[in-house]
Amino acid sequence: MSNFIFMAEWPELQEPAGEAESLLQADLRAACFYARFAMERAVHWVYRCELGMVKSSYDHTPSTPFGIRIRCDLVINRRAYCVAICALAGWSRYGIANMITAVVYNRPRCIGWLIVKGLIRMITARHIRLLALALTTFFIAPNAWSGACGTQTSSSVTAIPFDFYVVKNKGRWITLSATSNDIEWNNLNEGWPTRYKAFKYGGGSAIREWKLDSLPTHGDLYEGTTKLSAGSTISDPDELYFVPELNFTGNDAFGYCVTDSSGRSSVAEVKLNTSNAASYPMPLGMPRPDFGINEEPPEDPVEWPSSEATGFYYIDSDASNCSDANTYGWPDQPRCTIETNATIEAGRKMVLARSALPYQLRSGLTWDQIYLNGTADNPAWLVGEDRLPDKPKITLGPGLSRQELRLQGTGNYRITGIDFDGANPNNRGVGDNVVIRYSRVQNFPSTGGGGTSVGLSSGDGPGTNVLAFHVNANDNGIVSSTLEEERDIHAFVGSNQHNFWMVDIMCSENAGDCVQLTNGNTTENVYVGRAIMHSMMENCTDFKDFHNFVVTESSCWDIRNVAYTSGSGGNAQNFYVNDEGVQQGYGYILNN
Repeated sequence: MSNFIFMAEWPELQEPAGEAESLLQADLRAACFYARFAMERAVHWVYRCELGMVKSSYDHTPSTPFGIRIRCDLVINRRAYCVAICALAGWSRYGIANMITAVVYNRPRCIGWLIVKGLIRMITARHIRLLALALTTFFIAPNAWSGACGTQTSSSVTAIPFDFYVVKNKGRWITLSATSNDIEWNNLNEGWPTRYKAFKYGGGSAIREWKLDSLPTHGDLYEGTTKLSAGSTISDPDELYFVPELNFTGNDAFGYCVTDSSGRSSVAEVKLNTSNAASYPMPLGMPRPDFGINEEPPEDPVEWPSSEATGFYYIDSDASNCSDANTYGWPDQPRCTIETNATIEAGRKMVLARSALPYQLRSGLTWDQIYLNGTADNPAWLVGEDRLPDKPKITLGPGLSRQELRLQGTGNYRITGIDFDGANPNNRGVGDNVVIRYSRVQNFPSTGGGGTSVGLSSGDGPGTNVLAFHVNANDNGIVSSTLEEERDIHAFVGSNQHNFWMVDIMCSENAGDCVQLTNGNTTENVYVGRAIMHSMMENCTDFKDFHNFVVTESSCWDIRNVAYTSGSGGNAQNFYVNDEGVQQGYGYILNN
C-alpha cells in the first residue's frame, strides 16, 4: 500500500510522489526524477498556501553529483525548499503536516527535526539517491539560495531577460539591457540626452550599475578578456562574452540586476542554449544554410609544427623568432605580418595566432589586400580564435585614420575568429559562398562620411550564398560630440547578393543602420534572424530595394533620431521598409 494515500485531496502532489515510490526498486533514476518533480509541485503548493512568501523570477539550476539538475527557480526562501524536500523524502503524512506548520509559523526547531527525520528515513530505507539529492540541495549548491544582487529595492528600473544560442566549443558575444524611468526619450542632439547606458560618443547613463547575480554553471563569462565572478560589476554590457565548457551541450543560465537613481531591479535571467553545429537551431521562418555553420578549417599540414608547408600560412606577431623572410611561416618559426597580396588557395588556410600585438596592415595606403581562391568544395580559410574572447586583431597601418582589407579572388572563403579593429573587411572579388563567423568588426572610423563596416557585397557581379554568423559590429563611424557631420556607416549591407543570411549577429553604437538593403541592387532572399541591434544612429533595419526578406526573432532598442548639423541622421525606426526602392516578392517580420 502506498504511503501517499492520505494525500488524495492534493492530487498534484500525490501523483508524482506515488510514481517516485513505485519506481524505487525498478528504476532509481526515474524515481529521482519524480521525487524532484513532486518536490517542485510541493513548493508551488507552499506558496499558494502561504501568502507571505514571494517567488523568485530567477532560474538557478545547479547540478547534482549524479547528473540530475535541481530547479530552484520556484523559491527565494530556503525554508520553503527545505521543508518541501524533506517532507516528501520522509514519506510521511506527519512530514507534510510539519511542512505546513514549519512554514506558517516559522519554527526552526521543527524544520531541523524534519530534516533529520527525513534523512534518517532515507538512510534506513536505503534510498541513497534521494539522500544524495537532499545533501546536494543543502550542502553542494549553496549559491542557489541567494545571489549577489540581494533583494529588489525599486520597481521603476528593470533588467531585461535574454535567450542566446551558442555553438558547442565556440564562444559568442552577448549583451544585457535595461529600462528605467531615468531614460530620456527625446531626439539625440548636441545635448546628448540620458540613454539606457552611456553612449560611447558622449552623454550620461541612466543605469548606474550592472551587476552579476550568479554565473553560468557550464562555462565562463568574460567582460572583454577578463573572467567575471558572481557579484562582479560590469562596466560595459556590450563587452560580455560567454565560453561554454568543452564538449558541453545543453541549457545554462546566469542572472544579473541593474541599478538606477531609484534603486535596484529584480534579477533577470539570461539563458544560454548550447548545441552542436550540425543541429544548431534556426530562427522561426528561416531556412538553414547548407554551408558555413557546420564546417571546420583544414587540418594542420603534416609538416607543422617543425617546418613550412606550401600554401599554409602561420603568423604570430608576438613570437620572438617571427620573421617575414619566411614565405608562409610555421608554428615553430612564424611570419610576423600579413603579406600584401598573400594568396590562400582552395583547401588551404592562413592562421593568425592569438597575440598581444595586433596585426597591422601596410602603411601609406587606405587599403591592403589578400586573395582567397577557394572552391565550392574546398574553401580558402582565414583562421583566428573561435572559442576565446582574445581573438587576433587586424588593425590600421601606421599613421592611417581609415583602411580596409580587400578580399580579392574567386570567393568561396571563410573568415573565422578575427577581430577587425579599425580596419574593416571588404569583399572585392567574387561574392559566391562567402562566410564570416565568430568575428568582430569595430572602431572603423570612415572619414569619408559613409560606408559599410562588414563589407560582404560582391565586387564582381551578383554573389550567391553569403553568411554572417555570430558577428559583432560595434562602434563603427566615429561621431564627434558636437554632431557636426553625419557618418553614415552601416554594419551589414545587402547589395547584389542572392541568399544572404545574417544569423545571431550583434550591432551596437554604429553611426548608420545595422542592416541595409540599398537602392538599385538585386539582393534576393535575405534572412535576418536573432539579431541583437541597439543604439544605432539610424535604424535597426532599412530595406529599400528587395526581393524577399525575413526578419525574425530579433531585438531592437534605444534608437533615436540624430540631429546632425549636416546630414539626415536617419529615421530612427526599428524595422523600416523604405519607400525609395523597388520592392518585390514577400517581406516577413516575425516575432521580433
